[in-house]
Formats: sequence, structure tokens, C-alpha cells
Amino acid sequence: MFVYPLVGILTSFFHVEDRILSISFRLILVFICIGVIVAQRQRLRLDKWRCLLLLVWATLVIRLFYDWIFGGVEIASYALYFFLSSVLMPVFALWSCNEWDDLLFARLGLLIAGASSILSLVGDAFGLFGEASLTLITGRLSMIALNPISLGNLASSGIFCAFVLGQKANFRLRSILAILIVLLLMVLVATGSKSCALALALPLLAWLTKRRAWFGAILSVFIMCLVLVFAESSLKSRLGEAEHDPSTEKRMTLIEDSIHQIIGNPLIGSSFVELKSGYYPHSIFLEAPMAFGIPLSLAVFLLLAYGSLLAWRGLNSSFNVTGLLFLQGLIGISVSGSMFSAAGLWIPMALMLNNAKRNPQAPDSNYDKL
Repeated sequence: MFVYPLVGILTSFFHVEDRILSISFRLILVFICIGVIVAQRQRLRLDKWRCLLLLVWATLVIRLFYDWIFGGVEIASYALYFFLSSVLMPVFALWSCNEWDDLLFARLGLLIAGASSILSLVGDAFGLFGEASLTLITGRLSMIALNPISLGNLASSGIFCAFVLGQKANFRLRSILAILIVLLLMVLVATGSKSCALALALPLLAWLTKRRAWFGAILSVFIMCLVLVFAESSLKSRLGEAEHDPSTEKRMTLIEDSIHQIIGNPLIGSSFVELKSGYYPHSIFLEAPMAFGIPLSLAVFLLLAYGSLLAWRGLNSSFNVTGLLFLQGLIGISVSGSMFSAAGLWIPMALMLNNAKRNPQAPDSNYDKL
């Protein structure tokens, strides 16, 4: 979830062919996951929600394989490889572990997200990573091997980690976290990603509201409004010109064609991409019925509803970054991205299912170590 954007930054810095480094990274990740699974030797315990999640994933693998071999969808082979290496294997490795340290996860997430974001700002200012074509055309912060949405999601995830780590921290640590949040917010604004901004704002407001932090909620809304009004950025310009944004017009056409494709094959689906354009519809609420058919897509929506319930319940606990990351992933995949690449949704979902039997209201004992 956090490391691959850093790999993309290194790829851009050394001007390495992105496929070479990304394939190498995912192969190493697979071998690490296999090593964890073998070392733990834990028997996988399945409840009804895990079984339902595995059913959805198995169906997605079958759909991607079918589209690759029989459907002639070019992106299907990469999608299958990405899903197996970046979602399934990490989840099985996490499920095989007896213990999960939320505090360590948040610290490492903030460290990697902060380092990657600072590198992206420095690299963009001094031209260290080369000129990405998207940056030249639109002015949005991106790199040769990393698109604006990946950078925006990374920055948002880092902000979530910083907020939960700062709850019971001392003044010095909170000051450091505040500086990191500002830097991460600068990266998010520079990417110009509307979906990433939405995936940051809504979960953060839900977290503050659930904890009855009314002052923090009002202050957060005020700061976001100030940034949008006074900061000259690609995000501000894209929000102001949303009605005439070419990407918005293409997205609306893609949505309309996807709906027609669902109506044409409502029972078992037809493909995970819209067949006219060859692109996925950038919304799980369209992609699921388009890929699985309407009956099985209801299982997907049931999982998302249950995950949202777990995340909402956990927001009131003393430490819960996985719930925030799940909500971020859910909002993100609702307006952008695809099911096969939604590691930011599936991995937090798997972690929440792993901890579902624990009391979400109980304070985290590790938090006292901050």
C-alpha cells in the first residue's frame, strides 16, 4: 500500500524502465509473503465474512483470466498479475500472523508516506525525476513512473496516520506531525486529484465527528476551504472547471456505456472493462455488476456495507488507522480506480475482518508507548 509509490519515485529518479522495477518489486513481495506464510504455519480460519470475501476474489480472478485468454482484453493479464501479487498474497500473509501491531503500521505508513511526499516535492522543484507528460500538459504533480492519483492517495494515507498518531502525543511530536501534515497536504493539492481530496475529506470528517471533536471538524473544514480558495493549484482549477473538464466529459460517456453493458448482460456480466473504450468504469458500483453480473455484485456491496460498519464502529477507538484507510479506499474506488488495483480497499478490509472479534471500543494498549 505505501511502499510501491516509493518504488515509483526511485524508478523516476534513476530513469529505470518502470515495468522492470515494478515487476521485480512485486516478485520480491510475493516471495516475502510466501516466506511469512511458511514461517507462521498457521491454519487459515474462515468465518462467513472471510468466505464471502474469498468468493468475490476468486470470481474476480476467474473474470480477469477469462478476459485475458478469451476476451482479448489487453490490460487483463497485467490486472491479474497485479491482483495476485499486490492483494491476495499480502492478505494471506497478514491473515497467517497471530498478532497485528496497529501502532507500528501507522508509524511505518507515516514514515514512508512522508518520505515519499517530500521526495516528490523536492524532485518536482529541481527536476530530479524527469518531466512526466501529464505534468507538462496539465500541470498536475506526477512522475514518469507514478501518476497523480497514486501520489494523492499516498499523501492522504499519510495524513490519516499522522492524525491518529497525534491524539495522545506530546507537544513536540504533535508539532512534527503538523509539519508533515502540511507537506502531505501540499502534495495532495499539487496532484490536482479530485477523488483523492474527497477520499481525504469525508473519512477525516467522519473520524472527527465520531469522536465528537467538533472544533477539529470545523477547523479542518475551514482549512480545506482556505486551501481551495487561496491556493493557486491544479486542484483548484480542476474543481472550478469541472463542468468543462475533458476528463469529466469522458467519464460521463464511460459511465453511460457501462450502464448499457450491464443491461445487456445482467446475470453473469460481460467484462471488467467497458468494451467500447477498453477502460474500466472507475467505480466499483458499475464495475462489479459489469464484471460479475447483478446477483454476485450484491455480495460485493454487502461486503462493502459490512466493512463500512466495522470502520465506523472503530473510529471511536483510541487508535484505528485501518478503518480510515478502508473508508479512503472505498471512496476512492467509488469514483476512480478498479477492483483489481484497489489494495487500499481490500487490505484494510481483510485486516478489519481479522480483528472483527476484538472490541473496537477498547483502547489500544500500545498507544501508551507514544
